[in-house]
Amino acid sequence: MENFFYWNLGVNYETGAHYDEAIESYRIALRYAPRSTDAELYGSIAARLAYCLLRTRSTEATLSYFSEAELHAALEVERKVLSWTGHQVELDASQFDQLGVPNLGR
Repeated sequence: MENFFYWNLGVNYETGAHYDEAIESYRIALRYAPRSTDAELYGSIAARLAYCLLRTRSTEATLSYFSEAELHAALEVERKVLSWTGHQVELDASQFDQLGVPNLGR
């Protein structure tokens, strides 16, 4: 349930436009291996991470972040999802634009 807790925390931070805190929450969430029933949630966490990174950084900086995070991933599944999501950013960063949540902050 750690994945869900930190995913939910990240979404709450996003709602308040606290993207750096959301990024940290999503990174923590990815450090917990998903149960077989959490595979969709795990992918969603990585997509939310990409969205927040792209809101606060250039595409190039986001790609650099994913590369660095992939190198320091503690789990193989974490490394794979970071690699896949980084590749998706590289292919078309605009695909993450549709992931916005209602923003009650700024």
